[in-house]
Amino acid sequence: MLQGLYLKAFRQLAAGMLMLLLCACGATNAVKDVFSVMTHVDLNIQVANDINPDIDGRPSPVLVRIFELKAVNNFNNADFFSLYGNGAAILAQDYISHFDLELVPGQSSELSRELNEQTQYLAVMAAFRDINNASWKRTVLIEPDSSTDIQIQLKGTQITLSSE
Repeated sequence: MLQGLYLKAFRQLAAGMLMLLLCACGATNAVKDVFSVMTHVDLNIQVANDINPDIDGRPSPVLVRIFELKAVNNFNNADFFSLYGNGAAILAQDYISHFDLELVPGQSSELSRELNEQTQYLAVMAAFRDINNASWKRTVLIEPDSSTDIQIQLKGTQITLSSE
């Protein structure tokens, strides 16, 4: 009888330990999710006063499109009109998302964005008036699970990117 009592107590203790272990595993994942680091970028955008000159040399606003990508080969090989008109289809499996900014001469802006966890690159393109003579696209590698400062500078018909 005493042996049966010990066996019953052992089974209850084992079941309780198993439940505690399972709960601890679930709690660990929940805590990990709360404290996981998101991939984040701070964009510092500087637009020169001579940006996007028209035929008479007057500066003009410019549309800038920023893509989140998994890889850059399709972006690097695409022409302006394909990317501008149908970027998601052209970039296919590399495409995650994009957003547009209309920038005016002399403008300075700062933006903060959380990126998709699959984002490996930011790709930037500008719709300059003289697209055939412009340096209109650039890419920058994104460090996953971190915060990256990216400087985007537009001057004349040129884009430059740098990251810290």
